[in-house]
Amino acid sequence: MALPTNTDSSQTRTSNKSLFYNPTFRAVIFQIIAVVALVFFFYSIINNALTNLGNTWHCYGMFDFLNQEAGFGIGLTLIDYDETFSYGRTFLVGLLNTALIAVLGVILATILGFIIGVARLSPNWLVSRFAAFYIEIFRNIPLLLQIFFGTLLFYRYYHHQGRVFNLGIVFSLMYADYRYLALSLNKARGLF
Repeated sequence: MALPTNTDSSQTRTSNKSLFYNPTFRAVIFQIIAVVALVFFFYSIINNALTNLGNTWHCYGMFDFLNQEAGFGIGLTLIDYDETFSYGRTFLVGLLNTALIAVLGVILATILGFIIGVARLSPNWLVSRFAAFYIEIFRNIPLLLQIFFGTLLFYRYYHHQGRVFNLGIVFSLMYADYRYLALSLNKARGLF
Protein backbone atom coordinates (compact mmCIF):
# COMPACT_ATOMS: atom_id res chain seq x y z
CA MET A 1 0.00 0.00 0.00
CA ALA A 2 1.36 3.39 -1.03
CA LEU A 3 1.67 6.21 1.42
CA PRO A 4 -0.42 9.26 0.58
CA THR A 5 1.68 12.28 -0.32
CA ASN A 6 0.55 15.83 -0.21
CA THR A 7 1.99 17.08 -3.48
CA ASP A 8 -0.19 20.18 -3.68
CA SER A 9 1.21 21.82 -0.54
CA SER A 10 4.83 20.96 -1.41
CA GLN A 11 4.42 22.40 -4.91
CA THR A 12 2.87 25.57 -3.52
CA ARG A 13 5.68 25.93 -1.01
CA THR A 14 8.36 25.39 -3.65
CA SER A 15 6.66 27.74 -6.15
CA ASN A 16 6.51 30.51 -3.52
CA LYS A 17 10.06 29.81 -2.56
CA SER A 18 11.27 29.56 -6.14
CA LEU A 19 9.76 32.93 -7.04
CA PHE A 20 12.34 34.73 -4.90
CA TYR A 21 15.12 32.41 -6.01
CA ASN A 22 14.25 32.84 -9.67
CA PRO A 23 17.01 34.97 -11.29
CA THR A 24 14.64 36.44 -13.87
CA PHE A 25 12.18 37.61 -11.23
CA ARG A 26 14.99 39.10 -9.14
CA ALA A 27 16.44 40.85 -12.18
CA VAL A 28 13.08 42.46 -12.97
CA ILE A 29 12.64 43.54 -9.35
CA PHE A 30 16.14 45.05 -9.22
CA GLN A 31 15.58 46.85 -12.51
CA ILE A 32 12.33 48.32 -11.22
CA ILE A 33 14.08 49.46 -8.05
CA ALA A 34 16.92 50.97 -10.11
CA VAL A 35 14.52 52.84 -12.41
CA VAL A 36 12.53 54.19 -9.45
CA ALA A 37 15.75 55.32 -7.74
CA LEU A 38 16.99 56.95 -10.95
CA VAL A 39 13.69 58.78 -11.50
CA PHE A 40 13.74 59.98 -7.89
CA PHE A 41 17.37 61.10 -8.26
CA PHE A 42 16.70 63.17 -11.39
CA TYR A 43 13.46 64.53 -9.93
CA SER A 44 15.38 65.69 -6.86
CA ILE A 45 18.08 67.36 -8.95
CA ILE A 46 15.62 69.10 -11.27
CA ASN A 47 13.37 70.18 -8.40
CA ASN A 48 16.36 71.53 -6.46
CA ALA A 49 17.69 73.39 -9.52
CA LEU A 50 14.31 74.95 -10.31
CA THR A 51 13.78 75.97 -6.69
CA ASN A 52 17.22 77.57 -6.45
CA LEU A 53 16.90 79.28 -9.82
CA GLY A 54 13.47 80.55 -8.83
CA ASN A 55 14.93 82.02 -5.63
CA THR A 56 17.99 83.45 -7.36
CA TRP A 57 16.30 84.96 -10.39
CA HIS A 58 13.17 86.03 -8.54
CA CYS A 59 13.61 89.74 -9.12
CA TYR A 60 15.57 89.55 -12.37
CA GLY A 61 13.70 87.13 -14.55
CA MET A 62 15.47 83.96 -15.56
CA PHE A 63 16.13 84.54 -19.24
CA ASP A 64 15.31 88.22 -19.71
CA PHE A 65 18.89 88.95 -20.73
CA LEU A 66 18.31 87.05 -23.98
CA ASN A 67 16.22 89.99 -25.18
CA GLN A 68 18.94 92.58 -24.47
CA GLU A 69 21.13 93.96 -27.22
CA ALA A 70 24.37 92.01 -27.58
CA GLY A 71 26.56 94.91 -28.68
CA PHE A 72 29.27 92.85 -30.36
CA GLY A 73 29.73 91.34 -33.77
CA ILE A 74 30.47 87.82 -34.95
CA GLY A 75 32.72 87.32 -37.94
CA LEU A 76 31.07 84.28 -39.49
CA THR A 77 27.29 84.08 -39.52
CA LEU A 78 25.03 81.73 -41.40
CA ILE A 79 22.00 83.92 -40.68
CA ASP A 80 21.58 87.69 -40.64
CA TYR A 81 23.32 89.21 -37.59
CA ASP A 82 24.88 92.48 -36.46
CA GLU A 83 25.66 94.22 -33.16
CA THR A 84 22.10 95.39 -32.61
CA PHE A 85 20.61 91.91 -32.37
CA SER A 86 19.80 90.30 -29.03
CA TYR A 87 21.76 87.76 -27.01
CA GLY A 88 19.18 85.16 -28.03
CA ARG A 89 20.00 85.72 -31.69
CA THR A 90 23.71 85.64 -30.78
CA PHE A 91 23.18 82.28 -29.09
CA LEU A 92 21.44 80.96 -32.20
CA VAL A 93 24.29 82.21 -34.42
CA GLY A 94 26.77 80.47 -32.09
CA LEU A 95 24.82 77.21 -32.27
CA LEU A 96 24.70 77.34 -36.06
CA ASN A 97 28.41 78.14 -36.27
CA THR A 98 29.16 75.22 -33.96
CA ALA A 99 27.05 72.88 -36.08
CA LEU A 100 28.80 74.11 -39.25
CA ILE A 101 32.26 73.55 -37.77
CA ALA A 102 31.25 70.12 -36.46
CA VAL A 103 29.91 68.98 -39.84
CA LEU A 104 32.93 70.35 -41.72
CA GLY A 105 35.26 68.78 -39.15
CA VAL A 106 33.65 65.36 -39.55
CA ILE A 107 33.81 65.55 -43.34
CA LEU A 108 37.43 66.75 -43.45
CA ALA A 109 38.54 64.27 -40.78
CA THR A 110 36.94 61.43 -42.72
CA ILE A 111 38.69 62.47 -45.92
CA LEU A 112 42.03 62.96 -44.17
CA GLY A 113 41.71 59.65 -42.31
CA PHE A 114 40.91 57.81 -45.53
CA ILE A 115 43.89 59.34 -47.34
CA ILE A 116 46.30 58.65 -44.47
CA GLY A 117 44.96 55.11 -44.09
CA VAL A 118 45.45 54.35 -47.75
CA ALA A 119 48.90 55.99 -47.63
CA ARG A 120 49.82 53.78 -44.66
CA LEU A 121 49.08 50.71 -46.78
CA SER A 122 51.04 52.07 -49.73
CA PRO A 123 53.92 49.95 -51.10
CA ASN A 124 55.98 53.14 -51.42
CA TRP A 125 58.35 53.19 -48.42
CA LEU A 126 58.48 56.98 -48.01
CA VAL A 127 54.71 57.49 -48.23
CA SER A 128 54.06 54.59 -45.87
CA ARG A 129 56.58 55.86 -43.28
CA PHE A 130 55.26 59.42 -43.49
CA ALA A 131 51.72 58.16 -42.87
CA ALA A 132 52.93 55.98 -40.00
CA PHE A 133 54.76 58.97 -38.46
CA TYR A 134 51.62 61.11 -38.79
CA ILE A 135 49.48 58.41 -37.21
CA GLU A 136 51.90 57.85 -34.33
CA ILE A 137 52.18 61.56 -33.56
CA PHE A 138 48.53 62.55 -33.79
CA ARG A 139 46.88 59.35 -32.60
CA ASN A 140 49.13 58.43 -29.69
CA ILE A 141 49.53 61.87 -28.10
CA PRO A 142 46.43 63.04 -26.19
CA LEU A 143 44.60 65.96 -27.75
CA LEU A 144 44.89 68.13 -24.64
CA LEU A 145 48.65 67.74 -24.69
CA GLN A 146 48.74 68.64 -28.39
CA ILE A 147 46.68 71.77 -27.69
CA PHE A 148 48.97 72.65 -24.78
CA PHE A 149 52.18 72.40 -26.82
CA GLY A 150 50.65 74.05 -29.88
CA THR A 151 49.48 76.98 -27.81
CA LEU A 152 52.90 77.36 -26.24
CA LEU A 153 54.58 77.31 -29.64
CA PHE A 154 52.18 79.86 -31.10
CA TYR A 155 52.55 82.09 -28.06
CA ARG A 156 56.32 82.03 -28.28
CA TYR A 157 56.19 82.83 -32.02
CA TYR A 158 53.75 85.72 -31.62
CA HIS A 159 55.54 86.95 -28.51
CA HIS A 160 58.84 87.23 -30.39
CA GLN A 161 57.07 88.97 -33.26
CA GLY A 162 55.77 91.65 -30.89
CA ARG A 163 52.15 90.55 -31.26
CA VAL A 164 49.75 89.44 -28.56
CA PHE A 165 48.30 85.96 -28.63
CA ASN A 166 45.66 85.87 -25.90
CA LEU A 167 44.97 82.15 -25.89
CA GLY A 168 48.53 81.38 -24.94
CA ILE A 169 48.70 83.71 -21.97
CA VAL A 170 47.23 81.15 -19.59
CA PHE A 171 49.58 78.42 -20.73
CA SER A 172 52.56 80.75 -20.72
CA LEU A 173 51.79 81.78 -17.16
CA MET A 174 51.61 78.12 -16.19
CA TYR A 175 54.94 77.57 -17.94
CA ALA A 176 56.48 80.61 -16.22
CA ASP A 177 55.25 79.37 -12.84
CA TYR A 178 56.77 75.97 -13.55
CA ARG A 179 60.13 77.54 -14.52
CA TYR A 180 60.09 79.75 -11.43
CA LEU A 181 59.32 76.75 -9.23
CA ALA A 182 62.08 74.70 -10.87
CA LEU A 183 64.63 77.53 -10.52
CA SER A 184 63.71 78.17 -6.89
CA LEU A 185 63.97 74.45 -6.07
CA ASN A 186 67.35 74.25 -7.79
CA LYS A 187 68.59 77.32 -5.90
CA ALA A 188 67.38 75.83 -2.63
CA ARG A 189 69.32 72.66 -3.42
CA GLY A 190 72.42 74.66 -4.23
CA LEU A 191 72.54 73.73 -7.91
CA PHE A 192 72.85 77.38 -9.05
